[in-house]
Amino acid sequence: MTARDRVGRVGVWSSLWSLAIRSGDPERVRAASAAAAEVEQLGYDAIWLGSSPAVEDAGPVLDATRTITVATGITNIWQYGAETVAAQRAELEKRHPGRFLLGLGVSHSEGNAGYARPYETMQRYVDELDAAAEPVPAGARVLAALGPKMLGLARDRSAGAHPYLVTV
Repeated sequence: MTARDRVGRVGVWSSLWSLAIRSGDPERVRAASAAAAEVEQLGYDAIWLGSSPAVEDAGPVLDATRTITVATGITNIWQYGAETVAAQRAELEKRHPGRFLLGLGVSHSEGNAGYARPYETMQRYVDELDAAAEPVPAGARVLAALGPKMLGLARDRSAGAHPYLVTV
């Protein structure tokens, strides 16, 4: 199944899940899990986790659902090392085969120490994902991309582009 088939035509993008999970508040996590189950029951194809989620943020959402695809929209490559991301993604894949899609992005220079050369940095990051102990297959990741170079990288090295927060 392609990533396009997995995310379908209509999904829900929200920071609700990431923020609830990061809060550590069991009541908020339960409410977010219930919301994920309801989104799935309503027939949506995917849940996109906002607010620069960690890969592990997808775990409780996947646990609360049975079939819906859960994607990070987007995991910030400046905040999470490629080896860690690959290992966490492999764990989710073992627990929920074929239901997690890794969305990656370079974000913006504000608030990202060491931000430089985003295209080259993303190239290196994808190389590291490919070389990880548990590699992330190109078909299991998408790249946040707006410009021509990053769109080309998304085309060549991932399942496609996630044109993050732009009009249709």
